[in-house]
Amino acid sequence: LMLVEHPEDVVPLLPEAELVQTVRAGGMSEAAWLLELATPAQRIAAFDLDCWVGSELQVERVHEWLDALIEAGRPTLVKALEEIDLEILLLAVHAEAEVAVVSKEQEPPIGYFTPDGVVYFGTAPEASPHRIHEISHALFSEDQPLYWRLVYGMLFESPSECEEYALRWRTNRLQDLGFPDVEQAMRVYRPLPVERVTDWVPPVSEHALVDMAKLPRQLRGTLLGEALAKLPAARAADLLGYVLGVANSLAVADGLVLSERESVPQALEKAVRGID
Repeated sequence: LMLVEHPEDVVPLLPEAELVQTVRAGGMSEAAWLLELATPAQRIAAFDLDCWVGSELQVERVHEWLDALIEAGRPTLVKALEEIDLEILLLAVHAEAEVAVVSKEQEPPIGYFTPDGVVYFGTAPEASPHRIHEISHALFSEDQPLYWRLVYGMLFESPSECEEYALRWRTNRLQDLGFPDVEQAMRVYRPLPVERVTDWVPPVSEHALVDMAKLPRQLRGTLLGEALAKLPAARAADLLGYVLGVANSLAVADGLVLSERESVPQALEKAVRGID
């Protein structure tokens, strides 16, 4: 991508998961420049795909993406903070900082800093003061409405409610990317009705199955691959889309990290085994 003459024309064309994997593979700090060229949907997907294991938010991963955005520069950081759910930002800041409102007559707490002279941020010993400093100062400087929403959220919102809402918004967005919610995904593990089960004995000849180079590698040499190869191309493409939908359901049901390069291929292999 660094050799492309106009990467700003190419990066927005990458699928969301592809961009996330590219940034991680290149090193979060080294590939941070890609986030500057990314679309809002791609930046949001970085948090949706890479910062959750099942329904549990991995705050450490959120911190890694925030650090990459800081590395990409203040304009990119502010744009991204405006795009992602406020609940995600609150949970990330809650995990390592607290705020105190100090009047002119009061002495600010020792070790706290303030962007505005009224609200003071203090960080835990093991936290990153630089991260909190950059986020708070960038928002106060560039987007004061969001800055004050962050402050009020820190004062009055509970982390458990924030995580509940963050999961809800994320689930809705994942459905647009083809990943069902957990309840729907778990249907893939419903027992098959007895009357629908038939015995199948694999052919003895090792050449009985058709190896199709155009099929995903997980389907080559399988009964499902043979069946798809005998169908008209349009019908095979429709059914392949259904198979990929089953794989996405398995990825969600098994709680895989959706940004990992092998998660969906692993789920696809499991889907093919089950369909065979």
